[in-house]
Amino acid sequence: PQTTSTTIETKTPKTPVKRPATTALPPKIDPEEGIRMKICESILRSLIGRIEREQHQESIKT
Repeated sequence: PQTTSTTIETKTPKTPVKRPATTALPPKIDPEEGIRMKICESILRSLIGRIEREQHQESIKT
């Protein structure tokens, strides 16, 4: 069991290394894609807000 936990620990630090490549991309995005990104963000935020409200209502009911 101890070996599995150590392998997970070694795998996690490797993921942040890939992130700098994604952070370098935004400046290259053309305006149309930027608008699409903003629309997607607003949709996601509204959905998350709805889910959060539903969870709050459920917690009140119980």
